[in-house]
Parts: sequence; C-alpha cells; structure tokens
Amino acid sequence: METRRMLPRIAEHLTEKYGKLFSPEKIADVVNYSFATLDAQSKVKTHLFTTTEHFADQRLHALAISHGLIEGDKPRVLFVCPSNTGRSQIGAALMGRRTEGAVGTRSGGVNPGGHLHHRAVEVLQERGIDLSGMFPKPIDTDVHDAAEYVVAMGCLDQIEQRPDSTYIEWDIPLLAEKSVEEVREIVDLIERHVDEFTKELSTSARHAAA
Repeated sequence: METRRMLPRIAEHLTEKYGKLFSPEKIADVVNYSFATLDAQSKVKTHLFTTTEHFADQRLHALAISHGLIEGDKPRVLFVCPSNTGRSQIGAALMGRRTEGAVGTRSGGVNPGGHLHHRAVEVLQERGIDLSGMFPKPIDTDVHDAAEYVVAMGCLDQIEQRPDSTYIEWDIPLLAEKSVEEVREIVDLIERHVDEFTKELSTSARHAAA
C-alpha cells in the first residue's frame, strides 16, 4: 500500500525537475525500475523510498546528458568496485570533497551488496564525510553512458567498456576482514589516487581551454 502511494509521489516530484526533458511516463518508469532494483538487493528497507528518489534522480540526470538533452558542464567520473559497499563509495566521496563538486562523481557495483561496509562509514566519518545516506547500487546504464571516466577497483575485466569513456584501474585492497587501522590506510591510498587523478583532470581541462 505504501509503495503505491510513495512511488507516484516520487515521480511527481522528479517530473517537476525533469518534466521538460522526459514524459511523465518515462519518469515513472525510471522511478519504478529504481525502486525494484534497490528493493531486490537491500537488506535494510528503512530508507528505501529516499534512496529510490536519489537513484532515480541520478539516472534521469545521466540519461539527459547521454541523450544530449543537457550539457555536462563538468567532468563525470564513475567509480566501480565489485559490491559498491566500500572502495568505490570512498573514491566518489573523496573526489567529491576534493573537487568541491567541480567533478560529477557517481559509484556503482558489478554485484551490489546489501549495505555499506561499516568500517568505511566509520573511517570517512572521522574525516568529516557522512556516508549514511549512501547505498550500494548497480552500474546503471545511463550513468555509465554519461561517464567520461570510469575508475575500477578490482573489476575492470567485468565492466562492459564504452568507446567514449576512459577506463582506469586502481589497485586497492579489499576492505573485508580488515581492522579499522588497515581501513584507514586503504582510505589514505585511495585519497592519494584521487589527488593525483584530480591533478590530471585539471591539467586536461587547462589544455582543452588553451
């Protein structure tokens, strides 16, 4: 009953934002698909409708970019790891903070897990980054199509590569069964990669503008 009430409300809200780009039927389809995808993989349903709206919003924005309906006004980076429960979430969060939103960051997993790795949440919280609103999600086709760069951590060979995207692989250890101190070291490693990659993006942007 709640599903039948909430999903149309989410679609109505997103129609206010994307109604000039997509039909109400298309927006409703994206909302329903997003809900079904997250509902099937989520072990915790507490914030399912909130995460559904967030995921559908990401998909509609990416779809608009990939179809040329809006201009992608900043570099777009998709971080991917097998489960989207740790490393890719960390990479996206760190790059988002490092670039202060100047780079569009998304994350996804080849086979998404049920919830974020608790030590990833804990260690980023220590650094002032709140992952509590984040959730594991699959590699969405529209988000993938819109990405200029795809950063893979342990799964590059499992990603179908697009001709217009640049694919990069970072050698980052798994978080599973690691102590909190070891996870801090892994986060430090990801942050070094993010800093270097951000410098490369900045250099590329300057060359393109020259």
